[in-house]
Amino acid sequence: MISNIKKLFNRLKKNELIRVGSSTSAANVLKMAVGIIVQKFIAVQLGPSGIAMITQFQNYISITTSFATGGIGQGIVKYISEFRDDKKERNKIISNAVYISLFCSLFVAIIQFIFIKRISVQLFTTVEFVPILAVYGVTIFLFALNNVLISLLNGFGQIKDYVVSNISRSILHLFLTTVLIWFLGLEGALWSLSVLQSIVCLVTLYFIFRSKWYNIKIFFSGLDWVTIRKLLAFSLVAFSSMVFSPYTDIEIRNLIIEQLGVDQAGLYDALVRLSRTYFTIITMSLSVYYVPKLSSIKDPILIRKELVNTSKIIFPIIIGVLLLVYLFSDLIFTILYTSEFTSIKTILPTFLIGDFFRCCAMILGYLFIAKAKTTLFIVISIASLIIKFSVVFLTLPFLALQAASLAHFSSLIFRFLSYLIMTLKLRLIE
Repeated sequence: MISNIKKLFNRLKKNELIRVGSSTSAANVLKMAVGIIVQKFIAVQLGPSGIAMITQFQNYISITTSFATGGIGQGIVKYISEFRDDKKERNKIISNAVYISLFCSLFVAIIQFIFIKRISVQLFTTVEFVPILAVYGVTIFLFALNNVLISLLNGFGQIKDYVVSNISRSILHLFLTTVLIWFLGLEGALWSLSVLQSIVCLVTLYFIFRSKWYNIKIFFSGLDWVTIRKLLAFSLVAFSSMVFSPYTDIEIRNLIIEQLGVDQAGLYDALVRLSRTYFTIITMSLSVYYVPKLSSIKDPILIRKELVNTSKIIFPIIIGVLLLVYLFSDLIFTILYTSEFTSIKTILPTFLIGDFFRCCAMILGYLFIAKAKTTLFIVISIASLIIKFSVVFLTLPFLALQAASLAHFSSLIFRFLSYLIMTLKLRLIE
């Protein structure tokens, strides 16, 4: 018995995913802790309506940042991992990634300034927050640049630098958000979101400057249209997950606000934010380890082995987390938010089952990205979002907030089954 436990322990120690997960654990734990503290602070100071407005702005930032980077983050990770030892090719990837972000962020900033009042009304039902949007527009290139630089650290396997950069972001997020909310309320929270990533960019630049591969000339290597096309092939992948998904959430939130009120929208957003918090460990570990690893494997048999090994690690973790959330939901929502939020437990079972299928879909979805099956990834992603919105639109008048939970579940089980069927059909694994 003891010898079997020792063998299991030694096997786990050698597992690369666990090793990467351990390397990123400090950033994961800190990010989760900061998320919990900030959520609690927002809930106490601003209530459900404040959470709804903040989440609305976060969704908007996600959409515009994706456009500002050209949506090439996963492409950078894939090709830097693939051409890490090919100096000429990797330099093309780096320089053209920066050019794409510069052009796209300028375009997004111009569009935002043209429609800034309309955007403010759409997001917040008022023009009161136009100055916040204006500052965000001016600094959006730094948001985009930071995403590119983070992807470079990931692609080059600079895990320590990647982790410290994320830790810095968490600390700044905690400090800025709590201080600004304390003095300015909801406006302070929005100001924090509008400038946070720009400040973090300075920290990430420090790690880039001290990297062995760094040379200022790399960033000005000239345009290469073949490289640009390769990177932009990933744009639609990013847009399907980081543009269409937040946009769908905004529209769903608007439906809930119209039919049930802003407080109900805030209650549902509280559940979504909790889900995002416990998924932090999984998403960071997979993005740092999984995509570069799958990109480097060509043999379908070895890919299947990697999928199985990863699933053996990830599934017990997510099942354990989901069970804990279900069993101690009252305590968790009271600690993280306030007792006012415990009413959300009525829609919890459906939502948590959906989160399990989200994990399943995530593991297969990364395989599609790593193997550049972008068209299929996009079609499946958009179809699942259409299902999500349709379920809410059709059932909200009858099921109230349960409609949003049912939509979450329906879209994710569709996404997982679609990935699974296409993985087998395309023989991506053997």
